[in-house]
Amino acid sequence: MAHLAAAFGSSHSVMLAAELQDWLTGFRQSDQRMKYYDREGNPRTYADVLAQAPAEAQALVAEEAITSRFNAVQEAMRRLKTEIASAKLDALVVVGDD
Repeated sequence: MAHLAAAFGSSHSVMLAAELQDWLTGFRQSDQRMKYYDREGNPRTYADVLAQAPAEAQALVAEEAITSRFNAVQEAMRRLKTEIASAKLDALVVVGDD
């Protein structure tokens, strides 16, 4: 009888496959083309969203902060790869909602 040997979880965000340059500049450009809505479902522009951002948001999108988060994600993905490889699985079942 089979038994569960390991379990892993990860987001499947496009951010995981993106390069640092995408995080720093690419998404800032594509974000301006996206559709945005407020909490009541009303359409909002990118400028509207930026105007509602809290003051501390600027620090979160600084190049150093983005680079730090990118590096943390890359390290987490390396760890995930290593953990899956070291589990020596007979089968790997991947479940996704897409």
